[in-house]
Amino acid sequence: MRSRTRVWILLVFPLFLYANALTNDFQYDDFHTIVQNSHLHAASLGEALYKIPDFFATGEYYSAETHRIRHYRPLLYSTYVINYALTGPSPSGFRWVNLLLHLGCVILVYRLGCLLLPRPGAAFPAALIFGAHPLFSEAVNYISARSSLLVAFFYLLAFLKFIQYRLGSPDAPQRRWTLLLFFLSAGAALLSKEVALTLPLLMIAYDHCLT
Repeated sequence: MRSRTRVWILLVFPLFLYANALTNDFQYDDFHTIVQNSHLHAASLGEALYKIPDFFATGEYYSAETHRIRHYRPLLYSTYVINYALTGPSPSGFRWVNLLLHLGCVILVYRLGCLLLPRPGAAFPAALIFGAHPLFSEAVNYISARSSLLVAFFYLLAFLKFIQYRLGSPDAPQRRWTLLLFFLSAGAALLSKEVALTLPLLMIAYDHCLT
């Protein structure tokens, strides 16, 4: 099976699995995080972009209940406000973004598998299981769990770029761009969710165990 065919299957299969959930309503924390949170409401893309710098100054915009819940996740808030500006208060619009982030993670798992697994052919079934596993259904269906998808996407991308940098030729001209993408991805992961702080531990484990 060609690599391009595998990628298409990895994209279409999870899309088929989650298609029936796209029209579900908001639930639980979605209401105070998005529906009732006026900080994340924008009538236009221009208004959304105007709000984004404020998200980097404080952690008070995570919820309408700022007296109780505060998180510093400015990149997450930025995706919410742009989402609201483009799709309005439609839960399906927010859920589509969650699903696209999940599909991006599936492809990154496949790419990492091709680099890390002893048998490159095993990367495809591994990524397929990752894309279809019910363990990730909460993150995809639960809009307030986007932080998990967002940090996973940039975490995996940063780790991929780290490996490509380490495996690349020292004099390769694209090596500096790989390093730049690593730092940008790692920074984006940190601005999405605090668990990204564990990325250096993964890099150390790779150096000691797989090189």
